[in-house]
Amino acid sequence: MATTININNIIWKSEYNIGNLKIDKEHQSLFLIARKALTVRNLKDTQKEKDTLKDLIKELFEYVGKHFKNEQLYMESINYPELVHHNKIHTDMLQNLKSLTEELYILSIEQIEIRLYDFIQEYFVKHIMIEDKKIQLWTISLDELRKTFGWKDIYSIHNTQIDNEHKQLFDIANEAFNVVDDKHRHQKIKKILKMKLKI
Repeated sequence: MATTININNIIWKSEYNIGNLKIDKEHQSLFLIARKALTVRNLKDTQKEKDTLKDLIKELFEYVGKHFKNEQLYMESINYPELVHHNKIHTDMLQNLKSLTEELYILSIEQIEIRLYDFIQEYFVKHIMIEDKKIQLWTISLDELRKTFGWKDIYSIHNTQIDNEHKQLFDIANEAFNVVDDKHRHQKIKKILKMKLKI
């Protein structure tokens, strides 16, 4: 299926915050650089303009590397249990960007745009929403999580059936939260899951 490119999807949203001011500001900067790099659609397929694009991707690569170091230091400081896994994802992301830079002159501007867009969607948007949000979950108390936990439109994949199923899972999790301090919580949570999921 062909990639549909919509630069308006690459925009910072408050829901992406993980609660660390430095990391959140760096994430916002990554989105700005990514949008700048996606102005590739306005370039012509010439050597000079590919040089310009290479500089943009290099800027993105350098900033991503700097950001990852800061994020890794933060994860170490809070004893984040998935640090090794998270660092592996960072390494893969940097390798992916490096490969794109190396292939720049054998790809058309259109191919570069698609590769860049897919990379930004997969590694910036999804990575922040899934992997980086786990860091936030590790640092907040259960009481705070109860207050903020719930379905948000940002989680939508724009498929009605799947979105409704995901919303139901949030409802089940919310109900489970209400019994988490009960001494019989294991049995009650199991009962909730059986009733809701009909297992």
